[in-house]
Amino acid sequence: MNTEKNEEIKVLASMLFEEYKSLTVSTDIVAEITQRSKVSLDRDRAEGIGIPCSKLGKGSGSDRVLYNIYDIAKFIVGRKMKVAS
Repeated sequence: MNTEKNEEIKVLASMLFEEYKSLTVSTDIVAEITQRSKVSLDRDRAEGIGIPCSKLGKGSGSDRVLYNIYDIAKFIVGRKMKVAS
């Protein structure tokens, strides 16, 4: 990944941290940030694609899933594309 993209990821991750005051956020917040549905995020998780995440409470019945803001920023910057006018 080039330096420009790395810098863009850092800036976006910093903005997300300032907004949510946390290094990790829930599926609801990721859906809001990325404008994707929770169903799409769940499907990505089941297929092992999309934004990396951590599942807390495995084995205890908890289904709490958290996404790292850096990974969210990397996902957004990685999907950026140029559009012909």
